[in-house]
Amino acid sequence: MDPVTYSRRVMPFRGEVDELKIVGNGKDCSLQLRLSDGLGFGSPLARDWAYHARIKCGEGIEVLTSGEDDVSLTIRYRAQPGWRMRVVRVELLYPGTDEEWEQDCAIWARMTRAEWPAEGMRGLREVDIELAAAPAPQR
Repeated sequence: MDPVTYSRRVMPFRGEVDELKIVGNGKDCSLQLRLSDGLGFGSPLARDWAYHARIKCGEGIEVLTSGEDDVSLTIRYRAQPGWRMRVVRVELLYPGTDEEWEQDCAIWARMTRAEWPAEGMRGLREVDIELAAAPAPQR
């Protein structure tokens, strides 16, 4: 089996999101984004424990943690009441070819996992995400 080659990429998605969450444990962990219309996507993080996610956020965003089971944890990033949260930038170490990157970007652009294969998904090694919040418009 060929060794996996990682390359630094900037994800094409930017925009308003309801929630960003990291779910799992040291061995099996995923990153998930959800939009207000219910669409979203997720991606596994590398399964060899050598991954990290760095989330940059400021005013108007709260971080919530909860236990999922006896070994798993969920870390949620959400806008505080009266605020709206958006993804400003996502940079990552991606374990695939240029062709695979283009395929995944097309799926991420539609914000759905419907076309992702159930098995064999590539795990991200490193994820850097910048979130921002702004006061929600008054109704």
